[in-house]
Amino acid sequence: MVTIISKNKNEFGIHTIQSLSHMSTIYEYLYEYQLNDNSEDMYEYVVVGKKTLSGFEDYIEVPDELKSKIFATMGYCDIVLNDEDEIIDVIHTPPEPDIDEIRESAIIKTHVWLNKTLEKGMTWIDGKLYNVTEKKQGYLQAQVLSGTLQVLNGENPENIIIRWNESGKSHVDWPYLQLCQLAMDIHAYVEPLVEKQQKAEEDINEASLSDIEEILKDFVI
Repeated sequence: MVTIISKNKNEFGIHTIQSLSHMSTIYEYLYEYQLNDNSEDMYEYVVVGKKTLSGFEDYIEVPDELKSKIFATMGYCDIVLNDEDEIIDVIHTPPEPDIDEIRESAIIKTHVWLNKTLEKGMTWIDGKLYNVTEKKQGYLQAQVLSGTLQVLNGENPENIIIRWNESGKSHVDWPYLQLCQLAMDIHAYVEPLVEKQQKAEEDINEASLSDIEEILKDFVI
């Protein structure tokens, strides 16, 4: 006997369809399933009911070969009937994509692209590679600021030495003015990348599904 009836649309439940054999009539079918102690699957579809004004009636047996097909659709399916109201096929009808979720996922991809791009570093005029991640930029700014404070306290900027390093190497002494130039060059390198991500985020929030796919072509990692 049926022990559980789902009444939530598209959650193993009610789904409005138009029978191919009754083109002038719209039906709602109730997918019922029962607890099956003798099966590895906890739930098994057993019948489909046609909804009429007086309630659900005219229960129709689901052919064994179609039960798994219904189950695989997670309730997102149309039931095809013949002239005798016998179930002859199940058609998967996936739900419409949630545009807000797609936008959120797309924006995350642009952030991942930006982070991965910054992780690759920047080759400077000395031919060496320097870390330009957000965290490293913050540390560099702090180092430059420490030198700037020394200048404000009357120290000759040409005499100031700051410790810094190329990617994968230990810190070494850097002339303050040279480190300032590195910081400015890193800023000039990073700013267009950040602006590209920000512009894409704005566009994605206004874009259609097809436009989002087009935008993401520029953010392949």
